[in-house]
Amino acid sequence: MILNDLPLAAKPREYKLDRLAIDPDAVVPSGKVPCYTHPPEGGGWHYVVRKGEQQILMYCPLCGAPGYLINHEIDAAGTVRPGVQCPNDECDQVVDVQLNGIEG
Repeated sequence: MILNDLPLAAKPREYKLDRLAIDPDAVVPSGKVPCYTHPPEGGGWHYVVRKGEQQILMYCPLCGAPGYLINHEIDAAGTVRPGVQCPNDECDQVVDVQLNGIEG
């Protein structure tokens, strides 16, 4: 089942996302960072080096759209604050996320 097809009231607000093993040869169309073109259903995340800094690339648990966690704080348990807004205009949901496998 695709979560984005559910009515808004039926969608969970909290998600635990697993760290994904990324193939360093897989790249986004721009060729700048490794990225899944078809992420696993339910989202996920992994580290990337972008603009010389290690950042987190997260995939929306509802639609799979990739987005960077830039203006967010992540505690030792992997809880992300504030909530994460999907960068996909068609999804645009704000969800609470915990990143499993975060390196504190």
